[in-house]
Amino acid sequence: NYIEWSVKQGFGVIDVNIPKHITGHDDTEGYVEEDRPKRISATEELAVYLWENYIECNDATEIFFIGVGDAFHGITHLLMNREHCFERITGIVNFVAENPLRPVQSQNIYWLSKWYIEHSLIYVSSTHLVWAPETPTKKLSKRFGKLVKSPMKGLNEMLERHHEEVEEWILERVERGRAKGKGKMIEVDVDATEMAGI
Repeated sequence: NYIEWSVKQGFGVIDVNIPKHITGHDDTEGYVEEDRPKRISATEELAVYLWENYIECNDATEIFFIGVGDAFHGITHLLMNREHCFERITGIVNFVAENPLRPVQSQNIYWLSKWYIEHSLIYVSSTHLVWAPETPTKKLSKRFGKLVKSPMKGLNEMLERHHEEVEEWILERVERGRAKGKGKMIEVDVDATEMAGI
């Protein structure tokens, strides 16, 4: 469990789960099909809200994001729309099964793509279209982050399979930060899967 591990490490954690079905107060309908664009938009809005109201004003020096499923879109949106937030982010881990990959790039900060590949781990399902034989490998540029092909298909399987790798990667970056004189850490786990929590 990522959250349990983070708490044992003494990290501050913000755990957010976005429901698969987003409804309003007046909705009286029964079953409603998933509205993926609405859900992705909600992850983007939430990522910005959390950044502006909780993270940016915090004095944490080591900030990590872990995004699962649709949360991937919220994190990339934040990077591209809050120009200097990347300067405070130590690392980003995303788990992508079905979602299209989203490049991180900026017209104003031309080195953002380079920063992203150096500060990210993007675990992508073995069945994702990016690995299809007809997909030219040249298109897998640094704008997509450091892509890691997971041997697993689903998000839950991927989370379980790569848990130790993610822990090691985070701890390595925390140690680097401490060696440079940084100290306090916060981890943001934005989970947009249908699970109740990680």
